Amino acid sequence: MSLGAVVVHYYRESSLSRLLTNIVTVQAIRPGNIVVVDNGSDEEAIKGVRLEHDGVRWIQLNNPGYGSAMNAGVAALPEEVDVLALLTHDVVLEGKCLHNLRTSLLSSTLNGLVGPLLLDLSSPGTVWSAGGAVSPVRKLPYHLDRGTTERPNSSLRRVEWIDGSVCVLRRQDYARVGGMAEHYFLYFEDVDFGWKFGSRLGKYVLCDTGAVAGQSPSGALTQYLATRNLLWLFKEHRMTIAWLLFLLETMFRLIIAPVARPRGALSRWRLRAMGLAAGLRSPCARATAVEEVPSVATISFGTDDH
Repeated sequence: MSLGAVVVHYYRESSLSRLLTNIVTVQAIRPGNIVVVDNGSDEEAIKGVRLEHDGVRWIQLNNPGYGSAMNAGVAALPEEVDVLALLTHDVVLEGKCLHNLRTSLLSSTLNGLVGPLLLDLSSPGTVWSAGGAVSPVRKLPYHLDRGTTERPNSSLRRVEWIDGSVCVLRRQDYARVGGMAEHYFLYFEDVDFGWKFGSRLGKYVLCDTGAVAGQSPSGALTQYLATRNLLWLFKEHRMTIAWLLFLLETMFRLIIAPVARPRGALSRWRLRAMGLAAGLRSPCARATAVEEVPSVATISFGTDDH
């Protein structure tokens, strides 16, 4: 089966160039089977990358979000590509990472989505994710083994979801789950995607800890997107208890914030309130444009941060 790659890029031209070199020379994917979806770039810097990586297919978008970019990239791959590697520009692949993931995927028809052990490049030797899980009642997504310094033994473990920075799957399964959800814009598309493999296809989501990659985490979530997207996520998957608990928690935080008034409380209150209002509405078909996303403030779920 032919392997192709889609890389979503946003203003990290040097990282993108390094990744493309690795995909071609180490992962052995020919340039014609690679699509870069450029959601934003420095005009001069990206020209150099395009010249350096002749034969790679390019799509220029006005940052419609991660899901929209992935869908556009998959649609642009040659028809003969039947196994997909979905990546973001900041990933560093160790060894034959994509080959190993492809082998694990094709080892059983029940395997739907496979990702690697992810290391935190900002903290050398530290695990970022050994696959995704959710808390028992509240269903808050989190990364397994996050923050540990000991790599797990090589194995293929079942998980709930896979970090969206790198994963491998069959193209026909991508189509069967409807591709990536586009309305989230950013955050939790990967959780939604992983859950659909189980609920719609009855297939396994797996972390191959023998395949290793690394990334530099982008930081904490924004109050607006996290609040809105979690409400949408729980509603989409009919997790009524989780939806209700998160709604009550958000309302409680909105009530006590003006009283406690910690540093930055007003900004967080405003963004959380906007996220709540948006989350109670049905998501529109398109992603939220970047200029419509309110300014950044962080949200925390304690030990269950995504």
